[in-house]
Amino acid sequence: IFLLLKEAGSCNVILFKGSGSSDYDQIVLDSKIKNYLELLFQKTIKPIFRNDFYGVEYFVFALYFILYSLFKQKEFDFIYSKEPRVILTLKKFRIFLPGKPKLVFGLGQMMPPSVFYDVGDIIHLVNIETYNAAITQFKETKKFHLIPNPISTIKLSKHSDKEIKEIRLKYNVHTKNVIVSIGSDSKIKRMEYVINEVAMLNESWTLIIVGNINQDVINHGHKQLKNRFISTTVPPERIGEIFSIANLSVLASTNEGFGNVVIESMMNAVPVLVHKRPLNEYILGDDRLLVNMLKTGAL
Repeated sequence: IFLLLKEAGSCNVILFKGSGSSDYDQIVLDSKIKNYLELLFQKTIKPIFRNDFYGVEYFVFALYFILYSLFKQKEFDFIYSKEPRVILTLKKFRIFLPGKPKLVFGLGQMMPPSVFYDVGDIIHLVNIETYNAAITQFKETKKFHLIPNPISTIKLSKHSDKEIKEIRLKYNVHTKNVIVSIGSDSKIKRMEYVINEVAMLNESWTLIIVGNINQDVINHGHKQLKNRFISTTVPPERIGEIFSIANLSVLASTNEGFGNVVIESMMNAVPVLVHKRPLNEYILGDDRLLVNMLKTGAL
């Protein structure tokens, strides 16, 4: 979001973060003052956050942001965060914030509207199912805004026929067709289901699963598909290699917040098969590649 807003040039945008390197438009809120605040409030905050270390960290990050804004006399029109504990802390102490900024909470997960309604002044939702539930439950408010996840910065696959042949050899693919399924959470992505579904297809298909998946799922894949199963991890800049040899991408999750891999597959001109639900129809724009993945034999 930061990079896209910066590229658009329609507003001045500054990224505040807890680590990394600083630049004129990227500020790291990490110093001895922040560490001192963490120690100072540790005993008071610990019971509030029920021993949640990250709760303490986000709380202190928000306080340090307020101190920074006061010291630098920085006024903002909007303050955006996907971390509810940051927004809630800023909301609690907003009297100390210079100016009158609107607090924007970005939600990528699925949860009941009553849980996030009071978090920010504006709620950015990426999931049309969550958005519809929110505007139905809270008809009187205008605080909900549906904006899908931004286009991925993933490297597109542009490979010659020779390069594709080399990539197939590199990943030990010997079948005519390839299905790719991407994701590190085996349970949410329902990788075992994908393996079982591919096992029902003819032997012209190889399944490549990309991500740090559970070893039991890997063992199941080898048992079901033998040498037609490949489990690998690749850095984002090389995921285009996988798409270049794929005939089909499969996302079997039924309840995640927003499937970025759907957009990434389409960007690489790889058809993507997904579970039939309003979110996926919203992302794809039609329902021709939507199937009920709660049933056996969907593929």
